[in-house]
Amino acid sequence: MKNAVIVASSSIWWRIGALSGASAVMLGAFGAHGLQSRVKDPKLLKTWETAAHYQLVHSAVFLAVPLARRPNLVGGLLLTGTVLFSGSLYALVLSEQKKLAPVSTMRKWCIWAIFMAALASPALAACPNKCSGHGKCTLNDVCDCMQNWTNGDCSGRVCPFQRAWQDTAIADNDAHYYAECSNRGVCDRDKGICDCDTAFTGSGCRRLVCPDDCSGHGTCNFIEELAKNDFDKRIGGVAGRKYTLWDQEKIMGCKCDPWFEGHNCAKRVCPKGDDPLTPAQNEMVQAIVVSPSVEGYLTYYDPYGNAFTTGAIAFDTAANNDNTCALIQTALNRLPNNALNTVTVSSAVSFFPFTRYAPDTDLGDIIAQVAGGGTTANICLVYFKSEPGTTGYQNLLGCNVQPHTVTGMQPKTTGSASATCTVYEVFPGATAATTGSSRPLSELAECSNRGICDRTTGICKCYSGHMGLACQKQEALV
Repeated sequence: MKNAVIVASSSIWWRIGALSGASAVMLGAFGAHGLQSRVKDPKLLKTWETAAHYQLVHSAVFLAVPLARRPNLVGGLLLTGTVLFSGSLYALVLSEQKKLAPVSTMRKWCIWAIFMAALASPALAACPNKCSGHGKCTLNDVCDCMQNWTNGDCSGRVCPFQRAWQDTAIADNDAHYYAECSNRGVCDRDKGICDCDTAFTGSGCRRLVCPDDCSGHGTCNFIEELAKNDFDKRIGGVAGRKYTLWDQEKIMGCKCDPWFEGHNCAKRVCPKGDDPLTPAQNEMVQAIVVSPSVEGYLTYYDPYGNAFTTGAIAFDTAANNDNTCALIQTALNRLPNNALNTVTVSSAVSFFPFTRYAPDTDLGDIIAQVAGGGTTANICLVYFKSEPGTTGYQNLLGCNVQPHTVTGMQPKTTGSASATCTVYEVFPGATAATTGSSRPLSELAECSNRGICDRTTGICKCYSGHMGLACQKQEALV
């Protein structure tokens, strides 16, 4: 765009220079041939020749300006000075030679026209549209636009720049640099707003659109938010994950509300339970270990996406373990929607933690072991029952005994910065540090594998001979 502006202003000088040069040639040719038959005085012919030379000087100055790539006020002043000097001599010569008047009248008008054009030429070579008030005119008659303005005359607005969805890599591992509208839209120069391609949105078309706006049953989150996991509820305590690639704040996905699933959160989730036709299975047991006595609370993460937090619980000393466990059971049984109304809690003096390296409940596919050393502290064992939603591999309970005292927090508990609370899976009956068997758990299967889920209603349609919320009960032999 800058080159175009330079060429445009330079062309004026080329045209004037060419016109001036052509007139000089015509002037010289007329003096050498046509004038000799009319004027016999050699001095007058010499004067005409001098005028022709002046005209050539004018032409050279006109042409020197664009050749030097200085079509601006400086060039205009240089040209004006030359015209004022040599042009005035030229006019003086013609005006004093009365005998030349009949053949020079038109020529004088041409000279004055060229002279006036020289005076106007700096204005003709100015920046286009005075940079639209959004920039300054530089020495080369090129607009230096202000921030957020573009085009040769600074009349267009710049749209937001974001990391490009696709571009040409500069080098290895050097791609996705900033691009206007992220290379996924067209900039509206009048408004400075991107008209994004389908499925792209945001400032500079920086992010994807979530499908169907998550159907009103979820939130649209960045991929870095979806990948983040500070506390792995299934395994219990692994290091959090963090997504840091170039598209961490560009790829969007739906995080569905409880009881909904699918890429657009349009599908209902049906109740889950244990398949009544699979034998030799166990229910999960978890141990809550607190030290020392402190006030805190528990959080239950159910298999449907809900998180329920108990009220404040006073974790007593080990000597009053039974009292603490009774308080825990009451708090868990009180959670809404009968989420844990069947669990029981009892005290223990020691246990061996049981660790699963993969939450897979198929017999023979689980790698698990009983941790060595045993544990002795304020211990309460939570027994999950074979009811819809509480069978199979359950998320480990969350336990918080840190200070939670800011007004407005719920629940509000005193806690202690030095207290600890840890939740484990338990292998009942383990008495020593040994390599544990898989200890297969009951299923946590949709409709207990004995029915079909209606995704529009979230209700199980049980097979013949089965019944219950999750088709978990067998009512007839089939």
